[in-house]
Amino acid sequence: MYEQQLREAAGPQSQQTGEAIVTERLASELGSDDMANAIGAGEAEADRLMTPAAMAGSLEESAAAQGASDMRDAATPRPQPQLRMASKAMMESIQSDIARRLAAEADPRNQAYIAARDALGPNASQSEMDKVRDLGLELFYQNFPQFR
Repeated sequence: MYEQQLREAAGPQSQQTGEAIVTERLASELGSDDMANAIGAGEAEADRLMTPAAMAGSLEESAAAQGASDMRDAATPRPQPQLRMASKAMMESIQSDIARRLAAEADPRNQAYIAARDALGPNASQSEMDKVRDLGLELFYQNFPQFR
């Protein structure tokens, strides 16, 4: 009994099994809304960079600088381990991928490319496929310039 306790104390035991896996989830002290946290962390970092150093100005400027730094630290997402069922993790991953694809298909900015892609036959030549690819890239750069 004593030897077993020593073995368990020597190395941390994982709760991961064949059906339960440990994944990472991003969360912060402000909650688990990843998008809001990322935006908040970015705004707080911008505020921190725009205010003078904490000890360089007046008391109000020092308080603003410290507040911006604290907000940045609180809003910065940090990975946290999450014990989940493997089947549930796989299903959530598949569902999010399907939702992302459906959203892309429904976006009107993608319709010309989707129509050209759907018009390709099963035996399309390489030049026809290249034309559709080039059309898709051209439309992507026009419609989504932020990703250039």
